[in-house]
Amino acid sequence: MLKIMEDYYEVEYHDVEYKDTFVTAVYESCTFVNCNLESVKMGDSKFIDCRFEGCDLSNSNIHGTAFRNVEFDTCKMMGLRFDTCNSFGLSIVIRDSVLDYCVFTGVDLKKSKLINSSLVEIDFSNADLQKIELSKCNLKGATFQNSNLNGSNLLGSTHINIDPNSNQIHKMKVSQTELIGLLTKYQLIVE
Repeated sequence: MLKIMEDYYEVEYHDVEYKDTFVTAVYESCTFVNCNLESVKMGDSKFIDCRFEGCDLSNSNIHGTAFRNVEFDTCKMMGLRFDTCNSFGLSIVIRDSVLDYCVFTGVDLKKSKLINSSLVEIDFSNADLQKIELSKCNLKGATFQNSNLNGSNLLGSTHINIDPNSNQIHKMKVSQTELIGLLTKYQLIVE
């Protein structure tokens, strides 16, 4: 049986609280402001050229969900599994948001930006982060294992702990004060 999805174009959603399930649809050029999407199942929805402002998407099931040219500002997005979303055309810009405990394992984020956000205990294992802007972020406990950070910008980010032997870091930009995070495994004593 063929499932037909609804299309929503240039619709604005304000202060909406979704329960359990989100309407699976194509959302193009839509804006979500102060919406509660916590723990909802988004299904195979497609968000194209959309914007989320002040929304809570924590622990939502985004398995199969597509995010193409989507912006998130001041959102709470804890525990999301981006490794299960539809990766075709994935392009996100996230500013001033909380993404603690999210999983980006194996995700291609080359067309994305994560700026001034909390990324505590986030997993970037096997992720393609080439030339990504990952600036002014709290990376406390973040996992980087076999990640490609070539040409990425981590300026202003804190709590960096990246093993240069287990990750690609050619021409990665990092603040001078965070250089020690590239040497953590050596247990150096810097005075």
